[in-house]
Amino acid sequence: MAPSGPDIERLRLAEDPAGFVRRACPACSRQFKMPARGADEPVLHAVFVLALAHANAQELPALPNRFCPYCGHAASAERFLTAAQREYVQARARATAGEVRYVQLKEVERHLDENPYLTFIPVPPEPAPGDLPPEPDDMEAAPLLCCGGELKLQASWRQPFFCPHCRARHGG
Repeated sequence: MAPSGPDIERLRLAEDPAGFVRRACPACSRQFKMPARGADEPVLHAVFVLALAHANAQELPALPNRFCPYCGHAASAERFLTAAQREYVQARARATAGEVRYVQLKEVERHLDENPYLTFIPVPPEPAPGDLPPEPDDMEAAPLLCCGGELKLQASWRQPFFCPHCRARHGG
């Protein structure tokens, strides 16, 4: 069961006051921030469906590559989620799977007259995790002249950087 409608809305990642979400490079582990603006939805959807071990997960469209602004490493967009973000989405998927399983088993229990020899007891699922804590405003904005918009980099970063969308080099 993939999230849709209001479910995907509840999968929003924490944003800083300017609407940026944290990312982490899978190669160099440095963190940066990108504007949320709906770009997370396909990434979160893919991680959610994969965490559900959905039978048709391999039919998901390929996610675009992203690039680390610091080292230029290329990887699919979901690889840039932080460990906390990935665990949050996976925990939401486990909670959703548990809720679906519980509802299905309760339905069987309601029809005991058809099968009085029930061999299981439906156990209520664990509650879904709450929202992630708010993102601090701890990075500095850098313009992306190639693609428009901006991203946020560590305040101490004074070297050239790559665009996370097209890998264009900025600042030197």
